[in-house]
Amino acid sequence: MAPQKNATFVEESAEVQVLLASLTKTKDLTKRIGASLTRLDASGKIVRDAIGPIYSNTQQLQITSRNIDGVNEAIEKLRQPLDAKGKEEGIIRSGPRNSGLNQYLGALKRVDRALTDLTATNLRANQQAITECHGLLSTGTNQLLDLYRSSLSDEDQQIEPLHFLTKGLDFPTFGSDKTQYLKEIADAILSASAHSAKLNQRDDDQGVTIYADVRGEYLHLSLQNLATASISTSKRGPSDTTVYKPGSNAIGTYAQALEKMFLAEHENVIRVFRGEASARAYAATCSKAMNDFSKTLSELNSTIKSRMLTDCFLAYEIVDLVHPLSYRLEKRTGQLRPQISEALRPIRDTARASLIEILSRTKSQAESLTTLPPDGNTVPLVHETAARIRTLCAYDTSLLHILASIGLTPSPNPPKQRT
Repeated sequence: MAPQKNATFVEESAEVQVLLASLTKTKDLTKRIGASLTRLDASGKIVRDAIGPIYSNTQQLQITSRNIDGVNEAIEKLRQPLDAKGKEEGIIRSGPRNSGLNQYLGALKRVDRALTDLTATNLRANQQAITECHGLLSTGTNQLLDLYRSSLSDEDQQIEPLHFLTKGLDFPTFGSDKTQYLKEIADAILSASAHSAKLNQRDDDQGVTIYADVRGEYLHLSLQNLATASISTSKRGPSDTTVYKPGSNAIGTYAQALEKMFLAEHENVIRVFRGEASARAYAATCSKAMNDFSKTLSELNSTIKSRMLTDCFLAYEIVDLVHPLSYRLEKRTGQLRPQISEALRPIRDTARASLIEILSRTKSQAESLTTLPPDGNTVPLVHETAARIRTLCAYDTSLLHILASIGLTPSPNPPKQRT
C-alpha cells in the first residue's frame, strides 16, 4: 500500500509544479502586456498631441469651405438679375415688332423678375442696377403702350348701330386671338406700372387709360348719330299742337343701341383685364358715351318743358325705357346704374310735374268755358283730355311709379321687407 500512495503523491506534486510554472509565465506575460499598454498610452498621447491641432484646423477649414460655397451661391444669385439685364437689353431695345411679341414679353418678364430680386436684397450696391433695370423696363413699357394703342386702333372703326338692331345681329366684339394678344400686353403693362408705383414714379395704369381713350371714342362716335336723331325728332313747329305719339322719337332706338354696345364692350373688357382693372377700364370706357346720353336727355327735357301739355308723354316714354335699362346693365356689368339714374332724374322730375300741370291746365280750361255748343256736341277740351288719357295708358308702369312717388297710389312693385 505504501508504494501506491507515494506514486499518487508524486504525480500530484508534478501537476502542482506544472501549474506553478504556468502561473509564473502568466505573471511575466501580464507584466509585459502592462508595460506594452503603458508604452502604447504614451505613444497615443504623443500622437493625440500631434494630430489634435491638425484635426481642429481641418474642422475650421471645412466650415470655412462651406461658408465660401454659400457666399459663392449668394453672389451667383445676385449676379443672375444683373446678367438678365444684359441678356434682355438687346431684345427690348429692338422693340416688340422686331423681336416678336412672345420673345419681347418674355424679356420684359425676366427683367421684371430681376428687378423684384434686386429690390428684395435691399443692398445699397444694387441701387444703380435697380435704376438701370427700371429704366429698361420703362423703355419696354413705353414701346408696349405704342403697340397697344396701335392694336386697339385697328378695331376702332365706328359702326352703325341701327344696322345691327334692324337685322337682329350681335354687336361686334374682339375675336379670341385679338383678345389674347391685347390681354398679354395689358398684363405686362400692369406689372410694369406696379413697379413704377413702388418707386413713386407713376401710380396709374396707362393700359387702362389707353383702352378707355380708344374704345371710348369708338362708342361715342358710333352712338353719335342716334343722339342727334333723338334731338331732331323731338323738334316740332310752333303751330303743331298734337299730342306726342308713342315711339315717334328716336330715343327708343338710342337707348337700345346704348345698352347693346355697353354689354358688348363689357365682354371685351373682362376678357382683356383682370380684377379691379376691368372695373376701372369699363367705367372709363363708357364715360364719354354716358356723358353724351346725359346731354341728350337734358336737351330732350328742355324741349318737353317748353311743350309740357303735348310732349310730357315723351318724358313718360323715356322713363319707361331708361329706368329698367339701368337695372339690366347693373345686373350684367355691376356698374352704370347710378350714372343712368342721375341722367334720368331731370326727366323723371318733369314727368312728375306734368301730372300737376295737366290737371291744373285742364281744370283751368274747363272753368273758362261759359257755354256749351248749342247742338250738344262735345267741346274741343273733351277730345284733348281723352287723347291725353289714352296716351297716358300706354305708359302705365312709369305713371304708376310717378304717382307712387308723389303719394297718390301704392307702388306696383313695392320693395321686399328685409328680415
